[in-house]
Amino acid sequence: MLRKTLVGLTLGLLAATQALATTLVVGDQSYNTRTVMEAAGVLSDLPYQLEWKQFTAGSPVAEALNVGSLDLGLLGDAPPLFLGALGAPIRVVGISRQSLEGVAVLVRGDSSIHSLADLQGKTVAIWKGSWSQQLALAALDRA
Repeated sequence: MLRKTLVGLTLGLLAATQALATTLVVGDQSYNTRTVMEAAGVLSDLPYQLEWKQFTAGSPVAEALNVGSLDLGLLGDAPPLFLGALGAPIRVVGISRQSLEGVAVLVRGDSSIHSLADLQGKTVAIWKGSWSQQLALAALDRA
């Protein structure tokens, strides 16, 4: 699975270099993708240079893509969905599927909230246009 993901991301990088630019500016989140790709050795002997820009989350990566600061952005599904809904000129060039196992909505240990239903009437902190917004909306919809 990981190898397929890395191959897909590498193909995405290659597809983004159609103009044969000498440098490809890539947005990543907290070195996640860069570290995995370097460890797998899939970035060796590329016909171009990579300039990595690191972001704290997918929403800023999407914003940087929208204003033309990046050639390619590596992010989850929510930021491009929200950005596309705004009419931004973006194109998905690669996809990997990941399990949602281990994904959680967290509250403080001393919170009175014990289920999603307990969120009714409460304020939820999210990063607008992010995966956390998508998760919160999906979780509340299911509740």
